[in-house]
Amino acid sequence: MIINKLQKDRMIRKNFNGRGFTVIELIISIGLFSIILVAITGSLLSVIKINKQASLIKDVMNNLDFALENMVRSVRTGRNYDCGLEGGEKNCSVTPSTMISFQPQGIFLPRVYYKLENKIIMRKDGTGTYYPVTSSNVKITRLNFYVSGVDSPDVQPTVLFVIGGEASYKENTTTFNVETLAVQRLFNK
Repeated sequence: MIINKLQKDRMIRKNFNGRGFTVIELIISIGLFSIILVAITGSLLSVIKINKQASLIKDVMNNLDFALENMVRSVRTGRNYDCGLEGGEKNCSVTPSTMISFQPQGIFLPRVYYKLENKIIMRKDGTGTYYPVTSSNVKITRLNFYVSGVDSPDVQPTVLFVIGGEASYKENTTTFNVETLAVQRLFNK
C-alpha cells in the first residue's frame, strides 16, 4: 500500500511537472484583473455620458438649424420686405433691424413677421399671435436682419441673417454665431 501511494505521488508529480498555479498567484491575477476591469468600466461610463451630452446638444443645434432654414426659405420666396412692421423702412443694409416682415408668395397668404422676444425667435402670420420658432433650449442673444435692394427694380432683394446665442442642455452650453444670406427668387414688380 505504501508503495502504491508513493507510485501514485510520483505519477502525479511526473504528469503535473510543476506547471500549475498556486493559490497566491490566482489571487494576485484575479485582483489585477478586477482593478483593470474597474478602470475600464469607469472610462466606458464616462465616454457614454459624454456621448449622450453631445447627442443632446446636437439635437438642440438641429432644432436651431431647422428653424433657421425654415426662416430663410420663407424669406427667399417672399416679397415686399420691411425692416420691422409693414410700411416701415424698406432697406436696412447699414443699420440692422431686429424685426422683419414680408409678404409670402401667394395671393391670399397673410404677411409674415419675425422678431426676437425673450431670447426666442418668434413668428406671426398676419394678425395672429406670435409663436416660438426656436426651442426653449436655444437662447438667442442677437437677431439682426440686413435688408437691401428692396426699392431697386434691377436688383433682387437680399436679407442677411445674423444670429448669435447659446444652446444648452442641463449643465452643457454651446455658443454659436450664424450668418446666412437669403436672395429673393423673384424680381420685385
